Amino acid sequence: MCLSAIYWANICAVYFVSSRLDAESIGFRDNHIYNEIDLPPRQRKIPFRQIKHPEAELLLKEWIGKPDKIPY
Repeated sequence: MCLSAIYWANICAVYFVSSRLDAESIGFRDNHIYNEIDLPPRQRKIPFRQIKHPEAELLLKEWIGKPDKIPY
């Protein structure tokens, strides 16, 4: 979520000191998330399943045609 927010906010650089492995070595449990992201959705420990809904396509089309939207 944070990475997505960084891209959406058009931040041009991120500075950090500790790596994800450093954080894991002191008890933060984030590294497995990076490993999960690389897997196809159905192979993740928590399965991600798309549910098709007829209104979904209509909402996307509505967004495309929205004249006052803010481009990201």
